[in-house]
Amino acid sequence: MRSDTRYFFKFSVTRSLAGLFLLLAGCANTQNHTATVSECMEDSLIVLEDDYPAVSDTISVSRFVDSLFYIPLGATNGDKIDEVQKVMMTGRYIFVHNVMEGLYMFTREGAFLRKITGECWGFDVQEAAERIYVACRNRIQVYDFSGNIIHARIPLDEETTGIGNFIAAIDTGKIAVSVWNRGVETNRLVIMKTDGSIVRAFPNHEKFRSLRTPVVSASRFHRTLFRYHDEIHYHPYYSDTLFSLSGERLEPVFVEHKIFKVPQAHRLEYLGDEQAFGSYCIENSAYATRFLETSRFMLVIYNVGRIFRTLPNYLLYDKQTAELYNYRQYMIFKNGRYHFGLFNDYDGGLPFNPEFTSGEYLIEACNAARFIRDYTNGREMMNCNKDSTVCTIQHYDIRSDRYPTPARKEVPEHLIRQITANDNPVLIVAKLKRKE
Repeated sequence: MRSDTRYFFKFSVTRSLAGLFLLLAGCANTQNHTATVSECMEDSLIVLEDDYPAVSDTISVSRFVDSLFYIPLGATNGDKIDEVQKVMMTGRYIFVHNVMEGLYMFTREGAFLRKITGECWGFDVQEAAERIYVACRNRIQVYDFSGNIIHARIPLDEETTGIGNFIAAIDTGKIAVSVWNRGVETNRLVIMKTDGSIVRAFPNHEKFRSLRTPVVSASRFHRTLFRYHDEIHYHPYYSDTLFSLSGERLEPVFVEHKIFKVPQAHRLEYLGDEQAFGSYCIENSAYATRFLETSRFMLVIYNVGRIFRTLPNYLLYDKQTAELYNYRQYMIFKNGRYHFGLFNDYDGGLPFNPEFTSGEYLIEACNAARFIRDYTNGREMMNCNKDSTVCTIQHYDIRSDRYPTPARKEVPEHLIRQITANDNPVLIVAKLKRKE
């Protein structure tokens, strides 16, 4: 089904690409300059209409992954990293973020180097300039790779804030900031200098007034600003459209109409009621989406709503072959397996649930205790017969039963023997196939 939400910037893509020239009132700066089509358009654009056929309803890891490996994160001088909000991997380093614990820097092998800062809301890394941008409640701080402060305070006003993937450095002098929409914000995206002055703003065309106090559900699922190689991509939450931020312009690069997104009047920030939001999403199969992109693949992860944990579903689009895979996950108790995620036929390990991307890599951060439990013991779960009130406890295997060679299988087996439940998370890293 096609979403009935209004696209950010009133961007409406019809069944023909000619409809793209109906773009938008919103490419405007702080002087109310209205952008021309040439400022906002791009020649190459992928559009997945609601009737675009899927070649398969399953996705196995071997279909799109060239290699898969594990990086156990080393001890962090007494700190314990529990939940991971964001991971970025550069050519030499790995950066791991938790809102409460802070931002940590590791080698590519997982050895701990340093803690950059304590509690923070989000971060970005400019690898070439060796700069780290850290967002706190009312400021952005800039560090070098040695942990020295370059800019102590780039001010963020009360309206210009977010969490997780909401800042991205355009260059050493300008930063893009994605703004939460609580209905009253003037802008949805701003470009600011390191002195805090705004040089360009993209207005909020989804303002609203609600009878309830808006509720914002901040989570690592939200991925509004992220890096795609040397580019910065922008995905307004609940939008069908992924944009590239080129300099101070926004250009659409990918449009997906297959998934029904939660309409504004039923979103949590509008309703202010978690129960009503959840009920609507379940009853109407209304989703939130996020994009993970490499040079060959676009992975669209879609979940029912997002205020509670639900099974992720996946659209995988192959740019080389134009093939689409649509994998919807369901609870099926009769097969005795609980392998939810992308089926791991690469090494017989746990299902792959990528949440982060860096370059050609997709990354999952897995709690060490959960990794050991799920891989070794599986899980005991309540299995209730829908036709009666009888429930039974049943054991479910979680790891895969397929792998091509014993050598591949030995990799996760060796990892299990090396880690303990009290260790920091394990990164499951997949290098994706590239265009041939």
